[in-house]
Amino acid sequence: MEGLRKLICFIFMLLSLATIIGLTMILNDLLGSMGANVDWDDFMNSIQSADIKDIFYTFALMMHGMFIIMGTPIIVFLTSIIGLSITND
Repeated sequence: MEGLRKLICFIFMLLSLATIIGLTMILNDLLGSMGANVDWDDFMNSIQSADIKDIFYTFALMMHGMFIIMGTPIIVFLTSIIGLSITND
């Protein structure tokens, strides 16, 4: 039974990892087709001149959006890693 659990956890780990990579590639293509290019010099200048509350608010919105998109695959990935690491004594 131990081997079957580890096999199932391994399969779900690979599926969730493939989903995370696929979603990242889809988001990259989508943003690229919309013309969203990041100029890092402008980005750093805007961070240095912005108020700390605005930075945290923007970061929170960005992380909330990423969790909505990638939250379930990340939870499945972490759960399957825990399932692979647990041994029966």
